[in-house]
Amino acid sequence: GERPVSTTWAYKIKLNPDGSIARFRARWCVRGDTEQHDFPRFSAMVGLPVLRTLLALYGGGIFKYLACFDIGNAFASAPAQRRVVVEQPPGYYDGTQTYLELLRILYGQSDAGRGFWIHLEEVLLKFGLERSDADPCTFSKGSIDNGDLFVVCTHVDDGPIFAQRKEDIDSLEQHLKDNF
Repeated sequence: GERPVSTTWAYKIKLNPDGSIARFRARWCVRGDTEQHDFPRFSAMVGLPVLRTLLALYGGGIFKYLACFDIGNAFASAPAQRRVVVEQPPGYYDGTQTYLELLRILYGQSDAGRGFWIHLEEVLLKFGLERSDADPCTFSKGSIDNGDLFVVCTHVDDGPIFAQRKEDIDSLEQHLKDNF
């Protein structure tokens, strides 16, 4: 059968602004270095020329609103793009040789960035945005002439939202909450 991929835990201490401990965080991760498949690393990032142009349009008053989105626990919110079998998490062993099949992407998978990007792109297209031919990480709808131009840029799991109408930003934020 398939050789299961090993996993690990990544621990982090989140601090308050004053330096005191806010919380402890543990994230279960796939050890991508033990995967049989080696996919190229991928991160969806808007190009700087596009971002500079949009910021200039915002500064010039074309866009009235600027907001940012950030998808928490991003990779684990996207469905698995391929079959991945993993060992039981370290520290948990039920006495069997049972392996787990991932239904969602885990951090550390060699294709995690690409898998999340595919899911995010589907969500943005379902919202009615169109992907730019000039930059695949830029999505838009509407027009300046109609006063409803709306542009979303992606930078891995977050990005800026430029809009002429506030309700477009509110609607997208709700759509992202519903899908992630």
